[in-house]
Amino acid sequence: DAADSDLLNRIRRRDKGHVVKNESDETILAFLNRYREAYARIISNWSANRPDLKIIRFDTSQKTLEEIANQLLFEFGPT
Repeated sequence: DAADSDLLNRIRRRDKGHVVKNESDETILAFLNRYREAYARIISNWSANRPDLKIIRFDTSQKTLEEIANQLLFEFGPT
């Protein structure tokens, strides 16, 4: 995840199309909120059914790709 402002800018600036790219800020933020709510429900269901499942969250506006990769390697080890 990332801050709304970061995600909004990423959607607007990307070369590739996006379903809400040309929508208002309000519409994009509502879209992001619906996605977050859906993911929260999915993760909650997974966690309820698989208590051994390790859930790791990253704020991609705060961590670099390298930092995320290193954290994943630390958590799960090399393959």
